[in-house]
Amino acid sequence: MAHPATDQFEQALHKIFLAIEVGNFDYGIPVECVREIVYQVKLNPLPQTPDFVRGVAVIRDDAIPVLDLNILLGGKQPTRIHEESCYIIIQLADCNQALTQVCLLADQIFQTYKINIDDIDAPPAITEDKLINYVLGVSRIHDHVLILFEPADLISPFLNSVTPYVTYTDASTASDDDEAKARKAKNRYLSIYANEEEFAFPLPAISQVINTSSINHHIDEDIPEFVSQAGIYNDQLIVTVSLAEVTATTNNQQSPVSHSSRDVVVLVELRNGLMGIVVSHIGESYESEVEPQKNSICSDLQRSRINSLGFIKKGDESIEIINPFGFFSNQELVTLDAWMQNINRIMTTSNSGQEDETADGDEVGPYAQYAGSYLVTQVGEYFIGLDNRYVDEVLSYKEILPMKNGPHWFPGVIDLRDKTYPVIDLHKKFDLGPVEKHPHHRNVLVMIRNNDHKVGLMVDKVMHSVAITDKQLSGNDNSNLYIIPEALNATADTSEGIVHIIDLVSVIELPEVSGSSRMQVIKQDPKAT
Repeated sequence: MAHPATDQFEQALHKIFLAIEVGNFDYGIPVECVREIVYQVKLNPLPQTPDFVRGVAVIRDDAIPVLDLNILLGGKQPTRIHEESCYIIIQLADCNQALTQVCLLADQIFQTYKINIDDIDAPPAITEDKLINYVLGVSRIHDHVLILFEPADLISPFLNSVTPYVTYTDASTASDDDEAKARKAKNRYLSIYANEEEFAFPLPAISQVINTSSINHHIDEDIPEFVSQAGIYNDQLIVTVSLAEVTATTNNQQSPVSHSSRDVVVLVELRNGLMGIVVSHIGESYESEVEPQKNSICSDLQRSRINSLGFIKKGDESIEIINPFGFFSNQELVTLDAWMQNINRIMTTSNSGQEDETADGDEVGPYAQYAGSYLVTQVGEYFIGLDNRYVDEVLSYKEILPMKNGPHWFPGVIDLRDKTYPVIDLHKKFDLGPVEKHPHHRNVLVMIRNNDHKVGLMVDKVMHSVAITDKQLSGNDNSNLYIIPEALNATADTSEGIVHIIDLVSVIELPEVSGSSRMQVIKQDPKAT
């Protein structure tokens, strides 16, 4: 058994390095830096980061940024990922001197070498008095030259040389309410997409989701350059930013961004109006029992207009949670606040005369109680409005477990987060004839919650959310959707056509809502009611 003093002497004379290949060159890093080596990692994109950041990997529920060693060491091309690619997990001290994990991508690993201190040449000098500070030295193993470096010294200058963008969540300017909205709350998140990349917003921070066509009266008067668009929605001033444009910007190079008429706008409330975040489409809502995984190295990276709140796990991937209030810097918030106040003042002045003339003549319509926010869905050829107060979440394709001996409009139940919920097929509930689409293409489920009762409504398509005013509402005379009166509250005349405002409680609780069976009775006996 070796004496402890001998061990200490051996450690002083020798150091053990892990030999790796990066870009056709051989390097060595001290073994004591390495916490773990993993393979076959799923990379999730992390937009608006320097080019050496390849993304984020979720390893045992930890969200760890993956850095490309070839780029960090001066290579021109990113490392090509192949079967022998390896991910070396190390720990670094963040800006608060707390340890956080980082993953280094290399081409492959060779083996470990115990290298005598005397066999390590001094680091090469850039100038006479300046060394490459991250290089510990150069050693020769057989016929190979091994460049030995310290990972922390290599990475730290990249992190220290960039100043994180000061966002709206800074305590000096952000209100407590806005911070609470962004971080609040039972860990509920709404999945949103910028083209094909998935992100999430904290659900309590979202005021509403609308279609881009709902924003009208576009304002062009001295719009701040950091705002994509400004207009009026529901008599409120709204400014918009494009999530796709924000996430496409990397290293000050603008990537091509595609927009579509099907884009939707996620609304959050600012102090003097609304901010709309234009996204490609809405995904699922998530309810997590755990707080988002955070990694301080990610926040140390320069990510101009993305303020990350952490990551939630989705299978072997991770979804980044973005603070929807963090797209503007503090100075931009001050500028935007002043601009919105000025526009609101102009709007109030121009509208005051009209309000004085019409205030005495205004009358509340008979269907005013049904004015509000609705999720517009398509069932067959009809547009059906679902009261957003009852809408809990929207799910894309979800496998339905069939249940026998139920009504024809009851296809079965779904298993959602370890609970089962019944499903109502609105197409069959309204008796709209044969369904032409394959069931896999129809499993768009709107989960409705009424008190403690939750049920899924199967529709053909989810269109958008819309605010319906009293002036748009009328009775059922405009409708050719023949269902019993208890199930149809009103109709709304919108720019896209007639939206049928249905009574969700009646649809859920009444065994039949279709009027076709009643029509058959009336034909046989006109006295029947």
